[in-house]
Parts: sequence; C-alpha cells; structure tokens
Amino acid sequence: MNSFLGCYCGSSANSTIDEEIYSVTLNGSTNAYACGVTAPGPGSIAYRYSNFMTLAPLTTVQQGQNVAFQVEENECDAGTYYSFGTGIWIDWNQNGLFTDAGEAVFIEAATAVGPRNVVGSITVPIDAVPGNTAMRVTVAEGVSGAGLTPCLQYGYGETEDHLITVAVPSP
Repeated sequence: MNSFLGCYCGSSANSTIDEEIYSVTLNGSTNAYACGVTAPGPGSIAYRYSNFMTLAPLTTVQQGQNVAFQVEENECDAGTYYSFGTGIWIDWNQNGLFTDAGEAVFIEAATAVGPRNVVGSITVPIDAVPGNTAMRVTVAEGVSGAGLTPCLQYGYGETEDHLITVAVPSP
C-alpha cells in the first residue's frame, strides 16, 4: 500500500505564462524558488505545478495553533497583470484528499489583480493527525470562491504542494 502522500489529485495550469507563486510562508518559514526553476518532486512542471513534498517539511505547526501565512504572487514574464484567486488546502486527517470538511483553509472570495501578497491565518484543528501531511497552494487567473478547488485544472497560474508537520502541543 502506498503512502497517502502519493494519492493526491492533480492540479496545474495549462499555460506557463502569467501568475506564478514566488514564495509561500507559513508559521514564519518560507519556500521560494527562482523563476523557471523546476521543483524537485515528481510531476513538477516549471511555472505550472511545483511538487516540494520530497523536501523537508516547510514548518511544524501545533494542534490548536493559529499560524500566519503569506503567498507572494508575481509574473516571471514581466507581462500584463491579471486578476487571480488563491486557495490553500491542508490534509488534516492524512487520508490523501484535500476535500474533507475543514481542509479548505483559505479560499479567496473574489479575484484581484497582482502582483500582490495574499496574507491571512489558519487555525490548526485540535484533532489534526500528528505527523507529516500535505498542503496545496493554488493561484488561478480568473478563479475564486467555489470555483477554486484542490483538483483544479485551469488556464493560467500555478499550484504548489508542500509538506508540513503537525505536532501535539506540550502540556
């Protein structure tokens, strides 16, 4: 039986131009890759999908903790800027899906023109399963609200998958 980390649906842009994720910061830890550099994980396609799950976890969060995030969006092609929406999903129960209740941890209700930093906070559920789990971040041109789904195939933007570690807080 394969690990749940290899079971996630695909998500990526169809085009290599426009909206790129420059960096993802969670709980003060940042992952940033230069434009055009392909992520090290299987299935990665520069400018469209970046799989960072072969790297060490981005950060450790604790059950019940409220953590800040920032997604920095810009365009590597220095072209015209367009409106996009951002979505973040975390597989709190480690079942290989991002579609369970509470796993859509941030969904922009409306699109806005970039470049911009999307900021907010996420509360880790008290019953989140401890250990390494997956976090997916998507910026998609022209898509927001209910249109942003974790398995989205879209025209322009980028999806990134990261590992994070969920820990049990000290008493």
